[in-house]
Amino acid sequence: MHNGPNCIATVELWVVARTDEELRRKVSGVEPVSMSTLRDVADGGAGGAVELVDDELLDAVVTAMDAMRGLLISAWHLPARQRSARWHRARERLRLLFPPPEQVVAAVRRVTAGGRD
Repeated sequence: MHNGPNCIATVELWVVARTDEELRRKVSGVEPVSMSTLRDVADGGAGGAVELVDDELLDAVVTAMDAMRGLLISAWHLPARQRSARWHRARERLRLLFPPPEQVVAAVRRVTAGGRD
């Protein structure tokens, strides 16, 4: 979702929309749809039958997305090595917000198994 050309294009649209009122009106509907999709995935789809994450973890995911967007906007002009260094620094700080990887893997397995343990 937050990787590749679509992500870059979306962020570029948001930046341009800051100074273009018509574009801002049209683009303003993207974030609610994006967050709704993220929430559906987090809840395991199918109407939230299996909860993958709690609100605290979802907040951590949103914070990570905000950091990625911020780096995309503020570091676009830097050489790849400097962009990478900034991402690595942010990533290490963001990791403190998330549970250990084995807990995330276990949650994904629960969801992909249809809620069966």
